[in-house]
Amino acid sequence: AAPAAPAAPAAPAVPRPTSGSLGAAAPSTPTAATRLAPAPFADPNVVRSDLDTIAAQHPQMMGVLRRRFEQTQRLKELWAQGNLAGISGLLTMPQDQAVLCDLARSLMLKDLSSDLNLDACSAFLPLLKELLVTSKYEDFVATALEFTELLLMEFGSLISETREICSKIPERQLDPAREQRFSKCNTCFNNFKEIHQLILAGQGQPYRNCSKLTSSLKAFLQRSERLAA
Repeated sequence: AAPAAPAAPAAPAVPRPTSGSLGAAAPSTPTAATRLAPAPFADPNVVRSDLDTIAAQHPQMMGVLRRRFEQTQRLKELWAQGNLAGISGLLTMPQDQAVLCDLARSLMLKDLSSDLNLDACSAFLPLLKELLVTSKYEDFVATALEFTELLLMEFGSLISETREICSKIPERQLDPAREQRFSKCNTCFNNFKEIHQLILAGQGQPYRNCSKLTSSLKAFLQRSERLAA
């Protein structure tokens, strides 16, 4: 019988990577994943020390920020109590205009205009008018104009109708509640009128961009004066 052919040499075994060796070879350059890896947390004591140093170097700014925080907390308390009329006695300083704008933006962003009432309208309008007179920041002015437009949309009809009805009733026949409401509506009307005059005389981009508000105020004032005549 013919001798058997020699067996072919076996292929060298390829070692299977173990779980510990998977991805063990580090790339020579960082990948996107490694570049986006979060940095280790800084030492809280170091951060606190840095903040204390910055605060010591800028006492005036720290005072402004501290008041802004405190006023915001007080506003939250008034809102929780439903005492929206109290804002007129709270935001009395020029540096409070930032807090006023924060509140106005929040109310508009969260669509909370339905939570406002005539007391809130009569409290907000003098603050907005004062901001338009004194503020040098265009973003504050733009916010004040936008919020004025919201108040006009919410309370314009109520103010006009109340002034029309109450003006036709002899003063001695007005009950205290209606007389008080009439007074608030007259106050709001006068503030809207003064704001309209400020807009007509105003300069800067925010005033040029509020043609809709200007037209709405003009129509509201003409209607209210005609009805209350």
